[in-house]
Amino acid sequence: QGASSFLPVMTLAPQDGEKVIDMAAAPGGKTTYLAALMKNTGTLIANEINVDRLKSLKANIQRMGVTNAIICNYDGRVLPKVLGEFSADRVLL
Repeated sequence: QGASSFLPVMTLAPQDGEKVIDMAAAPGGKTTYLAALMKNTGTLIANEINVDRLKSLKANIQRMGVTNAIICNYDGRVLPKVLGEFSADRVLL
C-alpha cells in the first residue's frame, strides 16, 4: 500500500475493540489497514458517499478477510445523525 493509505491510519492509531469510522473508505486500502491494526476487533464503519465505489470497497474488504467492518453509503455530514453524535472513538476523514 502507498503512503497515502498507511500514514493517516498510523497517525490515527486505532486500538483493539474501538469503534472507528472511515468517512471516505473506497477503494479500501485505509479501511483494511485499520482492520488489521485493530486485529479485526471492535467495529469499523466503512462509509463511502459514492455508490459507484462501493463495489470495490466491498471486494477489498472481503479479499483481505476483514470481519469487523460495516459498509455504509452516507454523506459524511449526516452520518453523526445516523450513528449518534458520540458513536465513535476515532474518525478518519
